[in-house]
Amino acid sequence: MRLAILGNSHAACLMTAVRDVPGVTGHIEPVFFASVAQNMGALRLNRDGVFVPRDETLKQQITRSSGGVGKIDPAAYDAFLVIGMNYEI
Repeated sequence: MRLAILGNSHAACLMTAVRDVPGVTGHIEPVFFASVAQNMGALRLNRDGVFVPRDETLKQQITRSSGGVGKIDPAAYDAFLVIGMNYEI
């Protein structure tokens, strides 16, 4: 199962566990899309249904945290986990 994890710096504890504890995720393939503070607010849904960063800072941060993925295509993931984003619904 491919799991997209979106968050701010609070996602760091999960990233550390995944990287430091072999096999901790089992059959789950996590991909982290993280940014500091409230920068994830610069994500926008484009006409193709893909989340893209509106500014270069966010693009660099999610590309670095994801291991090279600069946009978030919901069709590429089976599930999403959102952590520490502080959004009002």
